[in-house]
Amino acid sequence: MNKMNKMNMEIRISNLNDGNHSFSFETDPIDFEIKDVDFSNPVKTLVEIDKSGSQYNLKANITGKYIMNCERCLDKYEQTFDINFELIYKIDFKGDFINNEFDEDSNLIFISPNTHHIDIKNDVRDFLILNIPMRKIPDEHDGKCVYCEKEINNEYKSDTTNEINPIWEKLLKNKNN
Repeated sequence: MNKMNKMNMEIRISNLNDGNHSFSFETDPIDFEIKDVDFSNPVKTLVEIDKSGSQYNLKANITGKYIMNCERCLDKYEQTFDINFELIYKIDFKGDFINNEFDEDSNLIFISPNTHHIDIKNDVRDFLILNIPMRKIPDEHDGKCVYCEKEINNEYKSDTTNEINPIWEKLLKNKNN
């Protein structure tokens, strides 16, 4: 397995022979510049590239842990992520498809025959952002939060008294007249 520079997520493709190749990256999350969430450790990315002629089939696995603020109790908690994605890099010898904004397949990337490196940092960043949960709450099991172990139903009981704010009471009297 080839070990790459920690800050760099470039894969040199100009010397690759046909067949399978493995690469490993351990990246400081600060390098991704993601503001919505923190990370508890470096982001690990394992990449398998199967080169066949002028095509590079890339399979990647990203692992790590997000640190988030629970939307229920506002405590910080960790959430593990394990993301897989695939991309295909194809050399475009004619130059017809490079920088084509109308390409419908976002997993197919055309590259120039002069390309020596593939940089996957932005792709990894995009998949990390897409994987951030919209609701930042730990999982529940048997009605309890798996992080703080509080009963969810007890935490969010609504006040069942029908006490009306005096301001609204005056408006309701005027409405009924």
